[in-house]
Amino acid sequence: MAISKPGEIRKQKAQATRKRMLQAAYRLFCQGGYVSTTMESIAREAGVAVQTVYFTFHNKTAILKEVFDTAVLGDEAPVPPQARPWFAEMEREPDALRALRILVDNASEILRRVAPLQAVMVAASGDPVAVEVYQRGERLRREGYGRIIRILGQKHGLRARLSPGRAVDVLFVMLSPELFHAMAGCGWSFAEWKNWITDLLGRELLSKRALGSRPR
Repeated sequence: MAISKPGEIRKQKAQATRKRMLQAAYRLFCQGGYVSTTMESIAREAGVAVQTVYFTFHNKTAILKEVFDTAVLGDEAPVPPQARPWFAEMEREPDALRALRILVDNASEILRRVAPLQAVMVAASGDPVAVEVYQRGERLRREGYGRIIRILGQKHGLRARLSPGRAVDVLFVMLSPELFHAMAGCGWSFAEWKNWITDLLGRELLSKRALGSRPR
């Protein structure tokens, strides 16, 4: 059995501590908001010294940005959604409706993590840090959705008289953290959300040829 070197053990411990602090910050941001969450409260929640939080992240701005990125990615690996295996699977899928289902299944997992945090940032619209992180996330989401619309448009085309720009608008508004958060607040289950939004996006985005015999 291989024996870990002391340096590797220290690195693993540091990574575990970093992850614990990010998880603690995520919980506190979602529960109490960005403004009321302090470095001290993050340290208490994570069970570490406040100096450890400062040494690792330097300030609360850096923590919020990293918490948001981790919520989007699902882990701390710096791999954007467009470079994940599910995105390549969606690109390869020749059937537009099945490709849309792959998108919704995976994007909804991201929305489930991001929605509580994004709602907090919207509520803290007077705070410039929260606004900057929110706007950056929205800009990246729109850019990603633009690429997705181009992919879907190559699979039997978009709905008649729907321009690519308008299609991006539809996807941006409907497959959003805000709408996901609102429907979850109304008591919709995760499965109900995915089925409903897939059907709705199919009718609003895809051509009759892509939908086949499905009713419009």
